[in-house]
Amino acid sequence: MTNSKNMKTLCNGFDLKTLKRQLSYLLIACAAGVFANSANATDDPTLAKIERTGEIVIGHRANARPFSFVNKQSEPQGYSIDLCKEIAGTVQSKLGLSELNIKYREINPSNHVGLVEVGEVDIVCGATSQTFKRMERVGFSILTFVSGSAALLNENAEVRSPSDLDGKRIGVRLDSTTDRATTAGVARRNMTTDIVRYKTHLEGLRALERKEISVYLADRILLISLAEQAAEPEKIRLSDRFFTYEPYALMLRRDALDFGLIVNRTLAELYRTRKIVDIYRKWFEVFGDRLDEFQLRAMYRLQSIPEG
Repeated sequence: MTNSKNMKTLCNGFDLKTLKRQLSYLLIACAAGVFANSANATDDPTLAKIERTGEIVIGHRANARPFSFVNKQSEPQGYSIDLCKEIAGTVQSKLGLSELNIKYREINPSNHVGLVEVGEVDIVCGATSQTFKRMERVGFSILTFVSGSAALLNENAEVRSPSDLDGKRIGVRLDSTTDRATTAGVARRNMTTDIVRYKTHLEGLRALERKEISVYLADRILLISLAEQAAEPEKIRLSDRFFTYEPYALMLRRDALDFGLIVNRTLAELYRTRKIVDIYRKWFEVFGDRLDEFQLRAMYRLQSIPEG
């Protein structure tokens, strides 16, 4: 009897229509929450964009062989491009996408940072040095290569140390880390060096061949490849001396933390499982003993971050 009264009291003031209406509101609210959670599956701006559009935008250089360049069929390829293809595969798997389109966008040193900042390019796959100045605006992956600037010389030039650049007319690529380091070094030493800046490495090579400059400075690995494109390779020489340290990495947005985690996990797995050996040989074996492989092997080992 008591239970019956309590039940009557509890239900007093509630009719069936009110109860149905409240249940409807509750179901609508739950459904909205489910859809909201689905739409905001990630707070990472890059992953959210990739998931929404079904494509990843890879920034590439047209003439940074063997890292990123365009072949005769106008297709981007190279060491860094292969790394980014591996990353794209991991992103597709992590997001559960049945298909992920890779869209390539050509970049250059004057616009690559800005394009990443505003999200027009998801990842830059080229020969980009990681620097603190750039890190003020964008993020970077773990290292993908290590190099340093060296000198490509015409027949009569000799450069054994930075002081040998005094009084010479030299070339660099515009707005590169080599450009900035050389400019700072010349000013610091009060040298009378004439620095000529070129938009591409190929323009610098042609100027060297025409003897408009006596020295062209760039990352040594790029110079090795560049020298092979000379009309008369026997008339130019490559210095053995490194003038700077250039740590290469893949560029991405600073706030793309989850995307960056996928990028770094993919690279570390390549380094741990030695899949990197096949990719390396594909693009660098042709250079033989002209590369400092000991330094590169050490870099791969140090960047092989464990999973557990």
